[in-house]
Amino acid sequence: MHIPWKQQNVLTPTQSSLIYQHYKEAAGALYQHTNKSMHAFEPDILSRFVQAALSCPGFTMEQKTELMTAVNMSLIH
Repeated sequence: MHIPWKQQNVLTPTQSSLIYQHYKEAAGALYQHTNKSMHAFEPDILSRFVQAALSCPGFTMEQKTELMTAVNMSLIH
C-alpha cells in the first residue's frame, strides 16, 4: 500500500491515526523480537524502521517521540 504523505489532505485524521497506531505496534513487535537472544534480523533493522517513521512528514512530532519511547530509543541512540 502506498501512503500519499505528500498529499496529506486525502487522508482523514482517523486514517492517519490508524496508520500511525499500526506502525507503532509493528515497531513494538520488532523491538520485542530483536531483544531476544536468537533472532534472524539484521542488527540495525529496528533503528532503520524507526528512522523511516522519523523522516515521515505524515507523523507529528508527538507521534515520533511516542514511537521512540515505545521502542526504548532516544535521539542520542
